[in-house]
Amino acid sequence: MGDLDLLVRRAALRDADAGLRRLGYVPDFEPERVDGGTLNAVEYWREGAMPVHLHWHVSNASLPHFMYRIDVDEIWRDARGGVMAPHHLLVTLCEHALKHSFAELIHLTDIELVSRGADWNLVAETARRWGVEQAVRYALVLLRDLAEVESPGLRCFRSTRVDWAGRAFLSMARRRRWNGLSALGLMSMTPQKLRFVREAISPPKRDGLRTRTLMGRLRGVLRVVTS
Repeated sequence: MGDLDLLVRRAALRDADAGLRRLGYVPDFEPERVDGGTLNAVEYWREGAMPVHLHWHVSNASLPHFMYRIDVDEIWRDARGGVMAPHHLLVTLCEHALKHSFAELIHLTDIELVSRGADWNLVAETARRWGVEQAVRYALVLLRDLAEVESPGLRCFRSTRVDWAGRAFLSMARRRRWNGLSALGLMSMTPQKLRFVREAISPPKRDGLRTRTLMGRLRGVLRVVTS
């Protein structure tokens, strides 16, 4: 584990922020920005402890994902005892793994474990309604090709459209491993590719969407390379 992801209702965000601060955690952003309407996650740090990523939406990407229609209220409605419904968890894991380009095999391992006994009709219906069916298809194809696990759910996604960007993403993801492939994978999920490129360079501000400029992402890459 690299960090601990906590999902809270947006209305409880300030209480969650206060609770983490009482435990000695410090957020990346000042309090007035925590619930400012342009972020969907804030990272908290405490010396000697695992970082905590506080979410009020399950999707957290710096690249455009205007094609998503993930319903967080639906997730909360179907959750039981603080645990997501299996079909929501599986679809969310696939979306998250795509964000990370399936760069680590643990992403596929988690997906395979959660998928055991899954109601695949429910998974497929949720993925299509949320606009992330390609992410689930990519996960199942890579699970088959890289881990030799043929999921019974793959047949539910055989009709999912995969364009040239999706085929290129899968080809490169099979050869592994570069986190930057997520841009190609995300772009494959929408026919509005010019809009995707435009918003990747100059992202608009929208409620519940964490965005960074292209220069901001490049600076982050440079910090990693030079550190």
